[in-house]
Amino acid sequence: MKKRIAVFANGWSNEILLQALSGMKESAALSDHDIYVFLSYATFADRKDVKRGELNIYKLSNLEDYDGVIIFSNFLNSDETAVKIAIAAQNKGIPVVSIGMDIEGTSYIGINNDIGMRALVKHLIDVHGVKRIVFIGGSRGHVDSAARLSAVRDEMESHGLKLDQEDIYFANWSNSPTVEVINETVNSEKGIPDAYVCANDIMALAACSQLFRLGFEVGKDVIVTGFDHITSGQLYFPSITTVSLNYELIGKTAVNILKERMENPKAYPEPYFIESQPVIAESCGCSGQIDYRKVRDEYCKQAYHNIINTNYIDGIERLLFIMISSATDYDSLKASLEKHYSEAHRYEGDEFYINVNRSYLEALDSEVGTAISGVYEDKIDTLISLVDGRIVQLPPADRDSIVPGYVKRDGEQKVFFFVPLHEGESNFGYTIVTDKSILLKNGYSLFYYNEKIRHAMLQLRTNLRLNAVNSELTELYDKDPMTGLFNRFCYEKKAVPLFEKSHADHTRLMIMFIDINYMKMINDRFGHIQGDNAIHKVTEAIKNSIEETWLPIRFGGDEFVVIAPDSSEEKAQNVRTSIMSYLDKVNADGERPYNISISCGFVLTDPEKQDTLQDYVKEADRLMYEIKKKRHEKDSEIKQ
Repeated sequence: MKKRIAVFANGWSNEILLQALSGMKESAALSDHDIYVFLSYATFADRKDVKRGELNIYKLSNLEDYDGVIIFSNFLNSDETAVKIAIAAQNKGIPVVSIGMDIEGTSYIGINNDIGMRALVKHLIDVHGVKRIVFIGGSRGHVDSAARLSAVRDEMESHGLKLDQEDIYFANWSNSPTVEVINETVNSEKGIPDAYVCANDIMALAACSQLFRLGFEVGKDVIVTGFDHITSGQLYFPSITTVSLNYELIGKTAVNILKERMENPKAYPEPYFIESQPVIAESCGCSGQIDYRKVRDEYCKQAYHNIINTNYIDGIERLLFIMISSATDYDSLKASLEKHYSEAHRYEGDEFYINVNRSYLEALDSEVGTAISGVYEDKIDTLISLVDGRIVQLPPADRDSIVPGYVKRDGEQKVFFFVPLHEGESNFGYTIVTDKSILLKNGYSLFYYNEKIRHAMLQLRTNLRLNAVNSELTELYDKDPMTGLFNRFCYEKKAVPLFEKSHADHTRLMIMFIDINYMKMINDRFGHIQGDNAIHKVTEAIKNSIEETWLPIRFGGDEFVVIAPDSSEEKAQNVRTSIMSYLDKVNADGERPYNISISCGFVLTDPEKQDTLQDYVKEADRLMYEIKKKRHEKDSEIKQ
């Protein structure tokens, strides 16, 4: 047995997920199962590439490594993805429980939307005399959205009322589209309805907030209801009239069904339906079933502490952004982050990981897709591994050990959350927290924390690419395009500091001045192409003869300067001999109707003297000219 259960969920349903996990942990602990939660923050409003990058976290799981799979299929914000996960697991013989969507071949836990929603609508009609309802659904065609719409329509019809088609809207379970619905309906010919019935509490809260901005008092001028009974809805004023589900029971039931399937793979338990119940509160004009003033008072007692927590986490996020985006390379990034997390990890918890594909930062191709291939297919480097509150050096993670270095201990249950790091649809890593992390319990802090790391990594990659481009441009600016040697412009930048360091260290610097003999004759008689060829051959001779730390400069058309730190008379003589020997071999190949030769003079600096670098260059030039003059005189005598 692998002792692992994989859970696929969406982080925007954080409160619901944590309630369900409470039940899951209780049941899974009895069979000593760890729980691996793969957490996407995909929304219907995301750009396609961003949504794919979020959903790719589900591909991190190697399904064969799990005894069973639980999919919060109605919360993934991608029905297609839920079905793909279910089919992939089934094909590998792994039992699957789907919560919310009835996917063929899976064990199914359904939500009985009908009972709770119909009871809520009945209350609105019987108690508050509601006749016209505007329904704000989630995503069009979503199983829960459709069921809640059907319940509203059926209950209205049972009272002789009709839900007009023009009063049905879909706001993708989120805030901004809901605000648009409120604005549109308020300004329509029909005007504001008696009640807005929303398919979740998030949309209900957005509707209440916008109605307040427009001057309406919810609970008096208009009714607003939701679904899910989340904490934010209870704390809001007026508290949201809604429908409640027992998600802790849903989580516990899901694991129990999985364990039944593990013991008997051929068993397919009957679909299990969780009953929904209306929760009457202030947004419909009632005082409510709960003492909401007491709920808000208790929250207010913790308000300052919550503000401090939020501000502190914001400060950590800003620090992380600066720390990551200002790194100079991968090693400096790792060193600074390890120092940070070894000293401060109160909110992350004692177990925290950042895993990244190093190629994302080090292979600085302009297109991300060429820098990293596949989705979590390459080795993922463990950038940060915080274990038991200490930084631990661990080898790269792979698909079989996505929690680096973790070994299951009997009787010790772990719950890991995996959150994606991506640029568009290209995933370059993931972070891991456990259920002990305060980030999970502080609203959507985990999302914003992870986003800050993600954006900082994007900025770091941009910075590293710009630095690389600038280095290339500097190199091009400093180099002679014809020979690849440093040019005259680079003389001040590189040669002067080298001279000053040598002087300070009391070491001797060699300055060698080289000039090609009879260059004008080669150009005039054989053409400039041959002249260029002579320059190239002398360049080869110089490069072949000097050490890597030496500075070769094309000083002029056919003039070269070589500057060598920590040198000696013997080294200088050897280099001059080597250059000439190289050219003798070039001349021996017989490919040119002329010979290539040089005149070469050199000097060694004296740390005890106050001469400038320019003084030494002039002296080397003078010595070179003396040698050239003697060469020409000798050649003239031979011709005579």
